[in-house]
Amino acid sequence: GEASVLTPACLPFRSPSKTWQKIRTELHFNHREDARLLGGMSVRQYIYPVHISVQFLFTQTLASALNLLLLRFLNLQYAEVFKLADCCVCDTALSPEEARTFSQLKMVAADMSPDAH
Repeated sequence: GEASVLTPACLPFRSPSKTWQKIRTELHFNHREDARLLGGMSVRQYIYPVHISVQFLFTQTLASALNLLLLRFLNLQYAEVFKLADCCVCDTALSPEEARTFSQLKMVAADMSPDAH
């Protein structure tokens, strides 16, 4: 059978830390707030097919690529973020769903790890 990874469309956040060397990677979700925000979205989850080599995931839409980029950034997977950035391009206006996820990238602006830049 084929393997896939299912993630919620909810926007995650991570616990604040006092220094960039101690950035936490545990992600939290505010499901009460997201229930209100997800009401107008076309999807509530993203599904990522796993390549047969089990080495990477496929993204099927720009929204799913932005969501995966955010999840990888929040988990300090900088090499994977770099690889995925090429998939996150668009020459049209972002949909509300895409814009919402893109706006969450501001959370990683304070990440002072040398690999984050």
